[in-house]
Amino acid sequence: MALLPDQTARTSPHPNRNQNGSARIVTTAKAGQFICGNSYASPNVEDYAMFHSAHSALAWAYQVSATPIVKLSSVNAMCGTPRRSGQNLLLSHLSVHEQHAQAAAIIGIAERLEDPAYREYIAARFGGMTKPEDVTVMMNRIFQALGTGIHGRRGAYKLLLCYFGKTISHKSIRYDLACGNDMVVAIRRGVYNMLDVIHSRAMADMAEDLESHGLIAREWNYA
Repeated sequence: MALLPDQTARTSPHPNRNQNGSARIVTTAKAGQFICGNSYASPNVEDYAMFHSAHSALAWAYQVSATPIVKLSSVNAMCGTPRRSGQNLLLSHLSVHEQHAQAAAIIGIAERLEDPAYREYIAARFGGMTKPEDVTVMMNRIFQALGTGIHGRRGAYKLLLCYFGKTISHKSIRYDLACGNDMVVAIRRGVYNMLDVIHSRAMADMAEDLESHGLIAREWNYA
């Protein structure tokens, strides 16, 4: 049974779910020992979080959710390097079904972020969800930032796709924006700047939520 830090064992009718039916979140090792699937391990290392950042947690979660259970053995390296071999010791002690439950719990945290633009950004960045209906809030934010002088919504959408890794020709974007090269560059800068702002705020909120669950280490700033 996977336990949250400083909690005592509770019996659950399903090995991957809490008593209320929600997916269980497996978090950190405590006192050099962790519990997964009723097995104990003593790695003789300091306490550490399961992931080293919100980015690594989300990348792992979306990759696991999209990977058939039989192909999960090579996914765990995405979450961090808590021991020298590069294998994540906490995740290595989860069964593949527990990993899917853990991934669902992490994605669930992202889907509950307060700002819909943040939810869209994470789904696009890590889940590849970039269809027009998937990015409506981000597109509205982009147009608010660009002002009323830009009317080439299709061109701006293509710039959003480029931001998320799709290859689209400059000529095609310029055609849809119906403007010259200098204006295309200016519009691209505006689109990317707005998406960078959404990225920073989304990841900060996600990191805060993951820290509260003990899934990533809290950063301490000392004066």
